[in-house]
Amino acid sequence: MPMVLLVILLALLTYMLSPFWKSFIWGAILACVFYPLYERSQKFISSSTIRALLFAFLPIVLGLLVLIPILVVLVKEIVDVVNNFNKDAVLKIWAQITALSPIALEMDLNELSSQIYRGATVIMDMLRSILVSSANSVAVLFLSSVILFFFLKDAQSGARFARQLADFFKVDFDSISSLVISSIRASFWTLIVISGGQGLLTFFSLALAGFDFALLAGFLAFILGLLPGGTTLIYLPIGLYYLIYESFLKGIFIILFNLVSHNLIDFFLRPILFDNQFKLHSGFMFFAVLGGLYTFGFLGLFIVPSLVVVIRELLRVHSVAKL
Repeated sequence: MPMVLLVILLALLTYMLSPFWKSFIWGAILACVFYPLYERSQKFISSSTIRALLFAFLPIVLGLLVLIPILVVLVKEIVDVVNNFNKDAVLKIWAQITALSPIALEMDLNELSSQIYRGATVIMDMLRSILVSSANSVAVLFLSSVILFFFLKDAQSGARFARQLADFFKVDFDSISSLVISSIRASFWTLIVISGGQGLLTFFSLALAGFDFALLAGFLAFILGLLPGGTTLIYLPIGLYYLIYESFLKGIFIILFNLVSHNLIDFFLRPILFDNQFKLHSGFMFFAVLGGLYTFGFLGLFIVPSLVVVIRELLRVHSVAKL
């Protein structure tokens, strides 16, 4: 009877907290990542409340101060490019294509111009929707920082409560919690390394193309690379600008080089940095992460690896118990 009652109460509590589940998960993920630094900071700041405030809100504030102006400026620049797009730009691009082509090409330029303009308008609408979703993300981010504050400040009491729940359901708290925390931290640092590699590739390609602010663009690509597809907000507008107004070949190079290399570095580095650490099947994890991204969005990068690692551990424990 107590087991049934506890399950019912937990289900009721989960239902009541369901509007905030994303914020709770993000708070838990950030707590797993920052808790070691939070503990070490005790040497310099004795108050747990002040330390929790610093770790919970300072990174969020700095991140917003950096990301929001970047997004606003990028969308404004792309809107200007689309608004200034005209038939002369199409003629210039088409002349460069026909000059490079070994065979004669014929095309209705009016139709080509309208199609390209419609495509550019779709891109502009997508970027506007990114701004709207970014505004929603700010609210989630703020609530996550509040939850992170309490997770850090009351970490010991929270761990005791989780241990009591695990003991009630006869689950090995130490092994499961260790695996979850390790997988979250591994996912986080894998994301940082991949994003850094994509930033370097962006810098390299733009420097080769002669872009004056290649270093700044590479840094911004590293920051936005923490979001799925975020680096496209850097290299795609620059590539389109080169394509239309500067050099057709340089524009194609910037777009294709970054599109291919960014996906390749993700495909090859993620198995090395995460899958091999936990001895997981790379092919299975690749599709599992894709499914996680489709189901949970960006959170899938952290939820799915943890689920897979825990499932494997539970199966191992069950196999040992049968022997």
